[in-house]
Amino acid sequence: MQPSQYSDYLIGTRDIILQGGSIWGDPDKPLAKNKLAEIEGHLAFMRTIGEAPPEPAPKWSHENLARERLAIEFPGGDPSTTLDPALANYYGQQVDALAKLDPERQADMAAKVAVE
Repeated sequence: MQPSQYSDYLIGTRDIILQGGSIWGDPDKPLAKNKLAEIEGHLAFMRTIGEAPPEPAPKWSHENLARERLAIEFPGGDPSTTLDPALANYYGQQVDALAKLDPERQADMAAKVAVE
């Protein structure tokens, strides 16, 4: 995708309006809001035909927050990829053994864990 000069112009104009430095005045006023809506409409169309860069992802998106939380809880990286193979094998065997139990026994074990 190659952004066009017009998309660069629109993005620059949008940024100036949002900073309050345009002829449309305060970005919260109706005149500036109308111009911003017009610019966003042009950019949205240009994105669909590949003439404008994709809209930047919001800083506080679901994916960004999930990545941030994983980094805090697992500073060593993704536990599914950094787990010691021997330990992963042990846990895998435990899960397989539980899966082989009959449903009644599984329910009894689940009830005991829930009580404790």
